[in-house]
Amino acid sequence: MIATAENIRNVRPIADNIDDTKRIEPYIREAETLDVLPALGAGLYKQFSEGVTNNEITTDSGNVITLTDEDFMRILEGCYFDRDRQHSEGLYSAIAYLAYSRFMKNNQLNVTAFGVVFKQGEFSEKADEKTIVRMSNEAHSIGMEYLSQVVNYLKFSNIICYKKNVKLIKFKAIGL
Repeated sequence: MIATAENIRNVRPIADNIDDTKRIEPYIREAETLDVLPALGAGLYKQFSEGVTNNEITTDSGNVITLTDEDFMRILEGCYFDRDRQHSEGLYSAIAYLAYSRFMKNNQLNVTAFGVVFKQGEFSEKADEKTIVRMSNEAHSIGMEYLSQVVNYLKFSNIICYKKNVKLIKFKAIGL
């Protein structure tokens, strides 16, 4: 995986007592596989998720280019580019918002031997389902915009040469 639970905590508050491996990482994996991989292409995604060796990236046209550590930070953490006329928030932020969107909708659900249940603590108050859907959709929209910015930076840097179709998926609440 490219991102971690800490990347999500950097953009939105999540309780520290949540088990990252069981409760957050599945949503990071889904966000990367379903949103980031199609946008970057399988080859480039694989290079980032497995860790780039020798600072070499194979572009989608088959050329091998060497990137500096600064180049990687610009892709992962964001930057201004094209003579400071465009900005990318970075791949970490894009993945964080996309995973957070999924986490928001599904975090309260637990599958038990007795069916699917909502988990509530003794001092918690359940949020309205419409509020959860609205907040999740907003986080997803932000994540997709940030991902689009990363793709624009990769095109500008000639790492992605052809147009990738980053499609915006809309969530529709059923029964509300």
